[in-house]
Amino acid sequence: DAEDFIAEYIRIESDPLAGVGQFTGIRQMDEALNGAKRGELWTHAAFTGHMKSATMLNWAYNQAVHYGQSSLIFSLEMPYSQCRRILVAMHSSHPKFAKIHRPLEYGEIRDGKLSPEARAFMVDHVVPDLDDREGSNGYGAVHIEVADPDKLNFTMVDIRSRAETIHAKDPFNLLFVDHAGLVSARGRYGSTTESLNEVIRDAKKMAMGFNKGAGMAVVLLFQISREGFKSAKKAREGGSDFVYNLTALSYANECERSSDIVTASWVDEELQRENNLLYMCLKSRDQKPFEPFRARVIWPCRRVVTLNDV
Repeated sequence: DAEDFIAEYIRIESDPLAGVGQFTGIRQMDEALNGAKRGELWTHAAFTGHMKSATMLNWAYNQAVHYGQSSLIFSLEMPYSQCRRILVAMHSSHPKFAKIHRPLEYGEIRDGKLSPEARAFMVDHVVPDLDDREGSNGYGAVHIEVADPDKLNFTMVDIRSRAETIHAKDPFNLLFVDHAGLVSARGRYGSTTESLNEVIRDAKKMAMGFNKGAGMAVVLLFQISREGFKSAKKAREGGSDFVYNLTALSYANECERSSDIVTASWVDEELQRENNLLYMCLKSRDQKPFEPFRARVIWPCRRVVTLNDV
């Protein structure tokens, strides 16, 4: 099929956005990997409390507000209301509000303890701007779905079916699943490894076959085991920024086989004091992996932004 191959190359050559996926909004990561692309499975791994979900929500927020692209989040860990509160807190740090009020604290929104001035800022400025019903800001949508409470087992097949229904009504370009360990396997297996491996394989199939084969960029969050965390802690204490490697995912070895990209995040006391978060790339099938780098975290509102001097 030489003629088809050459025609494909000419199309790519003439398209400035060919090979460009859905950007994270973190410069070092986007320059290296060119975003999450249709048909690819991107796995982001971290230990509990190491900014897995925050990375996902920041990514979805950047897609909507800064790139005007819509995404769908299947949150099997956090309830809808929690995701929504975090997105509102993030948006309060937008530069357009810099002269109006400081960024809101997520905890104060959660607990209903905003000062009168902060409450007025949220109600009169942040929420109406983020809502963007008339489309004047050009924001994309962030769809948030949670597991059906009437279903005991929620499989990747269920996620795909629901996602394709939503996509038919309101198209999106990026699908997040939070997280792999909370998705049920279709079959019954005697070990967690076998169950997780099937979930990951199904996630890759969804990325490639979504919407009658058109494909979808899928980001699957993955929780690193306690043994992987202990090994990473030793590496970090030894001064390494290469905290994780693919052996940290060995209890679900399909991650290494099926994922096109594997990234990880790490937070410790030193990084917290410096308002930083460490990102690393464990695998990139089609691009050169990036070197570990730090991003800046605005902890009160959970916003993750590029740290340009590192």
